[in-house]
Amino acid sequence: MILKNQLLDNDFRKIPFIRMIVMGRTVPTIMRREGFLMYKRVIGPQDQSQFDSIWQEAWLEKGFELEPSNEESHRLLILDDETAVGTVEFKRYIPGYASIDQVAPFQASILLRESPDAVMEVDKVAILKAHRGKHIGKMLTAMTLFAEQEGIRYFVSLLDPVFYRALKVSFRIPIDCVSEDRPYYKGARVVPAILHVHDVYGNKERYPWLVPSHEFGQTEKVAI
Repeated sequence: MILKNQLLDNDFRKIPFIRMIVMGRTVPTIMRREGFLMYKRVIGPQDQSQFDSIWQEAWLEKGFELEPSNEESHRLLILDDETAVGTVEFKRYIPGYASIDQVAPFQASILLRESPDAVMEVDKVAILKAHRGKHIGKMLTAMTLFAEQEGIRYFVSLLDPVFYRALKVSFRIPIDCVSEDRPYYKGARVVPAILHVHDVYGNKERYPWLVPSHEFGQTEKVAI
């Protein structure tokens, strides 16, 4: 039996990655939580090396095909204090031209068609195996705050089925499936889905897994 808002640690430890599309624009360089870093932007070869090490370890763990990207993007390291434990990459999404549209018909979504210039693809979303149970909620909180600050209303995603179930049942995030099909992609079945993240940051009291905004202090855009 799954309790309301229970964190499914055992399930999360099975999730090496998710791949997403995000409707949004820019990325803060650093997110601070009362002196502790929540994430930082990848700047320079040392950050890039950490970024690649984390997502590639997660991919190889499950035997997925590595998919390096040379596209212009914003890349983030998710932090445990100052230790990098996760990754996420934001890339521009162009409906009908993005390779992800060949996996599922995102370009047919009315939500995307209504705001084609405010869409970004999110890739390389990964958390190291030893940190998944502890940091999935932290990553979702960071992405929710990012969405709120940038006016993002939706995350459109190719989700691991276990992660999809956790988001819907445990985190209770409103989700629409783009297709009932579960396409096979890069070695695994995925769920094409739209996450209504605006409902999360617009109704924080409904989502007790979120770290309250007053505990984060002020978000700073600073150089690293």
